[in-house]
Amino acid sequence: MDWRVFVLAAISFLGILVGLVVMALPDPYEGSILYTMNASHSISRMDLLGLALAALGGVVAWWAGILWQKKVGRGQDPARRGR
Repeated sequence: MDWRVFVLAAISFLGILVGLVVMALPDPYEGSILYTMNASHSISRMDLLGLALAALGGVVAWWAGILWQKKVGRGQDPARRGR
């Protein structure tokens, strides 16, 4: 396994995990409110940061998957090479 795939997978896992934790913060830690939907629902700066981190983790996971597929498809099985 290529070390870059492992590093990208670890970064993506941490990005998604931290993003979800940031989105689950209690009200006192959410920061300033950017948009209020009603009395009990709003979007804060930390919600957007958590969403960005989770999305970035997803993109990095996709990138790691593409890199892994390129490494796996590159001549691992000589009998399947011509197909």
